[in-house]
Amino acid sequence: MNWINIETDKPQQGKWVLLYNGHFMGVGKYRVNDVYEFPEPEWSDEIGEYITPEPTHWMPLPEPPIK
Repeated sequence: MNWINIETDKPQQGKWVLLYNGHFMGVGKYRVNDVYEFPEPEWSDEIGEYITPEPTHWMPLPEPPIK
């Protein structure tokens, strides 16, 4: 698998993917925070923390091993 540039192709909203921003590499997701009057797109990690700076690249997670 190759890294995908977020500027050219964002992952599907709410889908867990592997993210990278030069400082952070880990599992996260893209979503639109609709709690506020003016919804803002955001990136969050697996515990719900914002990822800053925003990721620059992503790739799909691999398939889990077969049991």
